[in-house]
Amino acid sequence: MRYILFFLFIVGLVIATISCKCTKHSSTADASTPPGTWILKYDRGPCFGSCPVYTLYLLTDHHGLLYAKTNLLPQGWYAASLDQKEVDELLRMLELDKYWHPDLSDQPTISDQPSHHLEYKHPSGLRILDAQSKFNTDLSDLFRKFNHLVEETKWDTSSMRPADFVPQPSLDFIVQLKAGIDPDKWIKKYATYGATVKRKISPSQTYYLISKDPAKGSSDNFYAALKRDQDLIGVQIDSHTENRNKQ
Repeated sequence: MRYILFFLFIVGLVIATISCKCTKHSSTADASTPPGTWILKYDRGPCFGSCPVYTLYLLTDHHGLLYAKTNLLPQGWYAASLDQKEVDELLRMLELDKYWHPDLSDQPTISDQPSHHLEYKHPSGLRILDAQSKFNTDLSDLFRKFNHLVEETKWDTSSMRPADFVPQPSLDFIVQLKAGIDPDKWIKKYATYGATVKRKISPSQTYYLISKDPAKGSSDNFYAALKRDQDLIGVQIDSHTENRNKQ
C-alpha cells in the first residue's frame, strides 16, 4: 500500500509539473493569428510646432509596430517589445467609458495641438475616439501616456506591416527642372520618399517623369514639397503614364 501511495504521489507531481510548464509558456496570441494583427491603433497627427507624428499599433501579442512619419525617427516602419506595465495601464484606462464618450462642450478650442485618432478592437466591439482641437484632463493624460510609451521604447526597423495594411497606389509626377540641374543629384533630396527619376520625357526640354515609393511617406506631402522646390520650374501629377511612349 505504501508503494502504491508513493507511485500515485510521483504521478501527480509529474502531471503538476507538466501543467505548470504549459501555463508558463502560454501566449496571449493564437498561433494561427497572422503577423501584424493588431488590437489597438493610435494615430498622432501634426501640430504647428515639431510634434512627433506617427501611427502606433499594439499587436495581439502586446508587441508594438510603429510607422514613424516625422519628428521622431527616420520615416519608416519599426517594431519593438513594449513596456508591459505601461501597456497594461493603458488598457485598464481604456476600459473606462469616460475616454470614449468625453464631455468636451465646455472645453476651449486649441488649434495648434496635434490631432489624435484611436481605434480599439475590444472584445465587446470596436471603439473609436477622435480628438481634433478639444481636450480635457483625462484625454490629455491618456495621449501623454501613449506618447511616453512610444518615445521611451527602443525601436528597430522592421519589414512587418499591419495585417490589414494596404500600400498607397503608385503615383507619378512630371517635373520641369531649371537649366543646369542634374536630375540624378536633384532626386536624392527626396530619398525619404523613395523617389526616383523614371525617364526624361522631352528630348529638347528639361521635363522628367518621377515616381515615389508608395510605402514611404504621403503623396500629398511629396507633391507639396515639389511645389516649393526652388530647383523646379513646374510640377504636375501624371495620371496617364501607362499611355506615354518612351522618348
